Amino acid sequence: MSEVNLRLRHASSECVEFFWNGRSLQGRKGESLAVALLANGVQTLAWTRKSHRPLGYSGSYVAGVLARVDGVPNVRLDLLAVTAGVQVEMQNCWPGPAFDVLRLSRLIPDRWLQGGFEHTNLVPSGSPLFQRWEAFLAFLAGVAKPAERTAEVAVPQGQYVSSDVLV
Repeated sequence: MSEVNLRLRHASSECVEFFWNGRSLQGRKGESLAVALLANGVQTLAWTRKSHRPLGYSGSYVAGVLARVDGVPNVRLDLLAVTAGVQVEMQNCWPGPAFDVLRLSRLIPDRWLQGGFEHTNLVPSGSPLFQRWEAFLAFLAGVAKPAERTAEVAVPQGQYVSSDVLV
């Protein structure tokens, strides 16, 4: 069976090396990290916070998938261009992407974890136990590991776009 080429024909032919969870991959200069990961066969980019189901590509864009880029957390993979030597790591997995113990949360029945499971009435707000509960939920959501350094990642600025008619 022949291998399918997932790259666009007009993409740059200059290849750069980057790292996904410690694994060396090749990307084309100018394409986004999400496109480079897709072209390298990476299907799962992150895990959902509550039940640790896989998050990947959703149509023509990556819907809210965040990763650690060079030690900076919560960087959108669809907005950041591939650069040589960039280190990209999956978030919301412990102890690591290859063996994620938090995936065991899928075994918990859905009826036990309702929509507001993080706003429990069992733990009084402001108590030391509540502070530990909040830290535990931050850990489960993948936001407990702070940035290793200040953000030096060149994240593109947002744009305000308006239209009169959208079909």
